[in-house]
Amino acid sequence: MPLRRFWLLSGMIQRIEAQRDLRLLTVILAARAKPEDRKDYEAKLTEQIGTIAVIYDTLDREGLERLRQLQG
Repeated sequence: MPLRRFWLLSGMIQRIEAQRDLRLLTVILAARAKPEDRKDYEAKLTEQIGTIAVIYDTLDREGLERLRQLQG
């Protein structure tokens, strides 16, 4: 496995684990923890998850044309 792919997959594993932990945190700590403690840990997990997808409202015509040129 190439080194770049390894680190890419490693980052994805951390994101998935952070999502799972965030769900568990919401359920468990909502009833037990002080609100400020919960917010700190939640912010940390949200940062690990990162941006999943970015959706653009407009069509990138220049980018589309470059892709067509690459295709031949």
